[in-house]
Amino acid sequence: MAEFGSILAVQGAGPSQDAVAAEAVRLARASFAALTVVDVIEGEDASGADVAARRAQLAAAAEAARGEGIQASEAVLHGDAAVEVIRMVLREGHDLVVAGPGPAAEALIRDCPCPVLVVKPLGFATPVTLHGAGASAT
Repeated sequence: MAEFGSILAVQGAGPSQDAVAAEAVRLARASFAALTVVDVIEGEDASGADVAARRAQLAAAAEAARGEGIQASEAVLHGDAAVEVIRMVLREGHDLVVAGPGPAAEALIRDCPCPVLVVKPLGFATPVTLHGAGASAT
């Protein structure tokens, strides 16, 4: 397994946020890495209550990581999710990004300067069916 020094976990309101947090904590613990959990608020329409709720979720995730002996911090970013995550990676030198599936993760896979791990939520069912080349049709 590769060793990481600084992991950036991209949280969100989607169904994969718990899986992302759990995997990021597992990797940080295994690598003795620092962990930063972030959420990105896109657009200008977020209410103060929404921002406060997201900050509270991030604070809870960081506190849970600290409870496991991991150096952890949290941040709320504003703007395009992929762009802001990449800016943070470049600014702070993270060497792994952990995110849930979606358009932002696809952009991160293409453009992020460090490895990106996409974590699917428990029970995720792929919409792709394999036929041919080594797959058996049922």
